[in-house]
Amino acid sequence: MAIAALLLALAAACSPSPDELYSRGMADFKASKTGSGTSDLEAFAAQKCAGGNQPRCRHAYLTLGHTYEKQGTLAKAWAAYDQALTYPPHKTDDTLTADRDRVRDGLTAKQGEESGRAPVIIRYRRRVGLWAFAYVCLHLSTYIGVDQLFDWPTIGKDIAKRPYITIGMAAFTLLIPLAVTSADKLRRRLGPRRWKRLHQLIYLVAPMGAVHYYLLVKADHRPPLVYGAIIAALLAWHAVNFGLDKKKAAERKAAKAAQEARKQAAKAGVTA
Repeated sequence: MAIAALLLALAAACSPSPDELYSRGMADFKASKTGSGTSDLEAFAAQKCAGGNQPRCRHAYLTLGHTYEKQGTLAKAWAAYDQALTYPPHKTDDTLTADRDRVRDGLTAKQGEESGRAPVIIRYRRRVGLWAFAYVCLHLSTYIGVDQLFDWPTIGKDIAKRPYITIGMAAFTLLIPLAVTSADKLRRRLGPRRWKRLHQLIYLVAPMGAVHYYLLVKADHRPPLVYGAIIAALLAWHAVNFGLDKKKAAERKAAKAAQEARKQAAKAGVTA
């Protein structure tokens, strides 16, 4: 353990500081060394910008956003522009917001072309999600105000005693952070990675809603079964698309590595 700790300390001591990474990255960009500059700025952002309002973070994310956009990796470009808006100075926020929205529209169109889905589905998914949350709030308000007449002790007993109410309340509780963090400001504060991870809770909430509906119905179970089947089909479709996307990403990474290897081999041949 002592040897491992010593090795880790040596590795940390030998690794460049965030400020060195920033300076080296910007120098590489000026020298048209985009690959190494991108790696250094990504490392700088991961180390320095995760802790909040740090200097140079806006410029680093802005540079990364322009680079990603030129490379055609629009998802990364959108995330970088979105993160850049978090940091001061905010004098150029309007221009930066326009850049981010332009990339978002391009990404939406690209996703629609690649998957065959209409871009409107992606463009309005936040609005649909918020309307769904509003409906759940109305449903819960009816139960609390009309059915139970704000009898909180009885409501507490119902939550503990009846499984369908337990599941429904748990699903509602999980929906609250998703609705709250739909605002652009909170989404930027969380960062794209954490925001996406948090909103993956919907893959748990949707089946819980179907189970809640099934247990609630006493006679005809066909409607909740239809809803459950639709949710299962959508989740399966998403899982298949996710697997295909990962496969394509791995193929692109392998092709890029092979291309880099060929370049290195050709360069070594020229040097020899």
